[in-house]
Amino acid sequence: MMGRRFGLQRKYTQPEVSLTPLIDTLLVLLIVFMVATPLVHNALHIELPSGSVQEVQSAHEDVVIYWDKQNKIFLNGVMVSMDTIIDKVKGRVKVQPDMAIFVQADRQVAYGDIVEFIDMLKARAGVRYVALETRATPHKASVAA
Repeated sequence: MMGRRFGLQRKYTQPEVSLTPLIDTLLVLLIVFMVATPLVHNALHIELPSGSVQEVQSAHEDVVIYWDKQNKIFLNGVMVSMDTIIDKVKGRVKVQPDMAIFVQADRQVAYGDIVEFIDMLKARAGVRYVALETRATPHKASVAA
């Protein structure tokens, strides 16, 4: 008779790879790249060339509305009333439907009045694009402490 072996039986275990250290390493690398990327972009100092070519002027005349601090309104330098400006702009919009209106308002004109005026231009005159012009201010260099 054949004898059976009793007693020693081997248990086989599956080898496991712990993912926790891999995830920790991945997160550390992600943080390093998130911090380093903006530093690389800010390190480039490029002096752009200047050009003498000007932009092409449009075939139609720009419409500029000036609004001074005495609440006088001018259309391309000619003083007009609030009622006539809507009619004049409406006539120009019929000729050129996609034209932009540039509004230069004095800083002392109430903001609410400007918004109401723009709403009138859009609703009554049919203007699609209104641009509020501002003056460019020079940027001051920040002083690092």
